[in-house]
Amino acid sequence: CNAVISGKHYNRGVTIHKLVYEALYHILLSSYQQLGLTESEQAVKEVCKSLICSNFCTEALNDMQCLPEFVALKDGFSQYCLELRSPVAKFWLSYISMVNILFNFIRSTRVADWRLHLNCIRQM
Repeated sequence: CNAVISGKHYNRGVTIHKLVYEALYHILLSSYQQLGLTESEQAVKEVCKSLICSNFCTEALNDMQCLPEFVALKDGFSQYCLELRSPVAKFWLSYISMVNILFNFIRSTRVADWRLHLNCIRQM
């Protein structure tokens, strides 16, 4: 454990952050779904499930992101996250935000995307 924290096991540290990130997002999405979804949001959810189950391509994902129902669902989820009042929830949302910046920074380095790199530095 101390070796991960001291930076000697970079890959393990990133893996731990990925797992916690995914678990927290799963919890957030589950609590958001318990509020009840409209019919159009339910349809988008079913499309997302079908894309995840099959081997989807980037074009299909980009097409889905342009759907007004998907945009409404994404905006509703973002608003839900902003309205959380619990100090613990705010802590974990800030953790999610920081890990998201970390993942974007790692991605910018791997694909040599200078603009994304500078954006990540600004966000840090």
